[in-house]
Amino acid sequence: MEEKIEKLIELAKQIRYAEIEGVELGLTEEEKAFYDTLSFGKKSLKNNEDLKKIVKEIVKLVRSDITIDWTNQEVIKARIRANVRLILLKNNFPYNEVDNLIELVYEQAEALYKDFTMIRIS
Repeated sequence: MEEKIEKLIELAKQIRYAEIEGVELGLTEEEKAFYDTLSFGKKSLKNNEDLKKIVKEIVKLVRSDITIDWTNQEVIKARIRANVRLILLKNNFPYNEVDNLIELVYEQAEALYKDFTMIRIS
């Protein structure tokens, strides 16, 4: 029982650290999730202003494409992937990493927004 409590305390610390880091970076929780996805394992991308701009663009794009039951609509999924590809390539991400990053971004979007029925950003 004590071991489980220690694990929960450690998890709470990690969550709090992630929240603080997001605030320090000037990112929302959603943006921080995509930021972590794109910068995972790449120290050179940490605290990168360009990456923050890219993430904000991706979040805006993904949120604008979400409609009712979006995860079951192939056209929307394809549009999200194509638009993310364009953003990544436009921002000089290595071509050989783009396909993998697209899938990671899409999986993150699905995890964050799967239960949202409709979101629109002006």
